[in-house]
Amino acid sequence: MKEKDCCIYYISISEFDGNNNRLEEILDIYPDFVTTDYRLIKNDKKRRQFILGKFLLREAVIDNSLSLCMLKSIELNEFGKPYFTDSNIHFNISHSSDLVVCAISKDMIVGIDIEERRVINIGYFHSCFSRKELEEIYESGDIYSGFFRYWTIKESILKATGTGLSFPLNDLYINYEKRTCIINDIKWYINEIDILDNYACHLSTNEKPSYLKIRKKVLFF
Repeated sequence: MKEKDCCIYYISISEFDGNNNRLEEILDIYPDFVTTDYRLIKNDKKRRQFILGKFLLREAVIDNSLSLCMLKSIELNEFGKPYFTDSNIHFNISHSSDLVVCAISKDMIVGIDIEERRVINIGYFHSCFSRKELEEIYESGDIYSGFFRYWTIKESILKATGTGLSFPLNDLYINYEKRTCIINDIKWYINEIDILDNYACHLSTNEKPSYLKIRKKVLFF
């Protein structure tokens, strides 16, 4: 993997029935807290999303000729964002409905968010957007596409910064024309990721990616 390259992997959870013990063995190469978190998940679909995220990260490490030992080094920051300790490799995972995605990069901080486009009560989320953003959402040809476009942008930025929703969404000013956002004097670059027509997905990085690769993964056992 070259500097400022970013690879994005995705997989469908419908390919996994949730009873594959061999897939669960992947957790053995992660820190103990990852297995503990997995065991605490009661919802079957969320368990599949969780473990396939770990599968994708393992595949990303292998594909980019990195050491699997890195996975044992994962720790969480104060807001719960996982990261590799003492490494210039950055990653982030997201999932929604049937899809799980994982982004990995060298020397470039990444945050990724994916959401299935669906009918929701947008009024419930008005406080998360500026007046201008709301105008653009409601004036777009499809208000749900407009909503999830801005939502995944904001989520991806906050996931990249590592603060998550502890930072108010309505305090993020998105310059959609320039595909940028500035937080605490740091410019974040916004990249739309096309995976499936009924999903919105955005990647945010602290530098412009020199190369973006998107690759579908399938289970091989």
